[in-house]
Amino acid sequence: MKSKVKDKAWAAGLFDGEGCIMIKRDYNNRQGKRQVTFSLRLILTNNHVGALEKFKLIAGNIGSIRQWSRDGRKNPTWDWRTASKQAETVLKLLLPYLVVKREQAELALLSRKYQQKVGAYRPNPNKDEIEELRLQISSLNQGRAVPLQ
Repeated sequence: MKSKVKDKAWAAGLFDGEGCIMIKRDYNNRQGKRQVTFSLRLILTNNHVGALEKFKLIAGNIGSIRQWSRDGRKNPTWDWRTASKQAETVLKLLLPYLVVKREQAELALLSRKYQQKVGAYRPNPNKDEIEELRLQISSLNQGRAVPLQ
């Protein structure tokens, strides 16, 4: 589906209010060496699955939707998720319309430029830059200003 401007603006508004941008850091042990890896993740949570289905359609049918429940709640909660290259594609689609999460989106897209295909046993030489962007996004997600360097 080719998204119209109003659909993209609607999706960006929903994501601004209910979405989350993060860079997930993992540690892997490869050949006895502990290596850090990073992946861009997007999550959008809502109690209305129809809103998430519309969002997914506008986003080019990217991502997956799953149901989960919180303890003691009657209504189920749903989330839409995607990662890495697909997350980059969605952010590029939403970026012109984002307001609240614009800075996180820009930092996340910058992190993707530092990501490179490395062999299974080779560390990413840009891990320090990606870690700094991860920390900046985390700080913004918690409502703290990011100090300019």
